[in-house]
Amino acid sequence: MEQRSEDELVTVVVDAVGAIIDVRIASWALSRANTTTLGSAITRTAKSAAARAREQANEILHGAAPQNVPMNLSDLVPGTPNFSDVLR
Repeated sequence: MEQRSEDELVTVVVDAVGAIIDVRIASWALSRANTTTLGSAITRTAKSAAARAREQANEILHGAAPQNVPMNLSDLVPGTPNFSDVLR
């Protein structure tokens, strides 16, 4: 998931869980913004990209799971215990 800051100072790329993979800073960024502004742009953009990645992952997961059908971990990974058995 790639996200560009509103001011186009930075672009942040995150993976499906929101971990930062890459940060790109515009070549002109330091001539137009100070380090505090640049740092804030990176932080805001990374948070926004991570939130979008989580939303997209949730949409994909919810769309793939059958509705109203209880699922057990052992259905996905043979040999693993069911959560209900572990909690007893």
